[in-house]
Amino acid sequence: MSDAELESAVGIFDALGNLSSLLSFGEFDAVLFRAAPLAEFVDTEVLCAFVTIDAELHVAGAVFFRLHTDADGYVPDFSLPLDRLLSAAEAAGYPTPLVVARSSCPMPEYEGDLWQPDAEAVEALLAAVRKNAVGLYRRARQNQSAPIAAPTPAPSVTTPSMQGLLSELERAREEIARLRSALRHEQDRNRRLQDALLGGRPADR
Repeated sequence: MSDAELESAVGIFDALGNLSSLLSFGEFDAVLFRAAPLAEFVDTEVLCAFVTIDAELHVAGAVFFRLHTDADGYVPDFSLPLDRLLSAAEAAGYPTPLVVARSSCPMPEYEGDLWQPDAEAVEALLAAVRKNAVGLYRRARQNQSAPIAAPTPAPSVTTPSMQGLLSELERAREEIARLRSALRHEQDRNRRLQDALLGGRPADR
């Protein structure tokens, strides 16, 4: 599916990574142009997720980013190129759905503007997209309003979209574990060196 056929939305999360709301991109644009504030987030860092969505309400790409609000809840400045980050991820051969987070940023200069969601944050975002509260796609809206004989079970957390996002999270956890192990090793080595210096004996290598 081409980019022209994709619609987009923005998830807003609290400081703990819990999904607070899902905005249409038009609503988010109003925030960026200071036509509306994020009233519940004043003078703080806000965790967000820009998602592109196909007509079947599947997430095609996601950018987990941060923005800052002023004392009135307005966004004073925002210049993160969300579409460019997804295009760069696609050009770099990222698996679909395209996931751009702190651990998977294709443009290193923007890594500090991103955050790393956990599985619960991702699942909540996908569930909100499936519910289509922001009214994306005419056909999807019609399907939601049509009577049905029995409820359709919600997709499991192992759908392709979720699996791709969770794979990114798992790689991030593995990298964190590796770094922690290296840090412990270095701390142990430093303690041995300190003991050697204080005790006047050679350090173990």
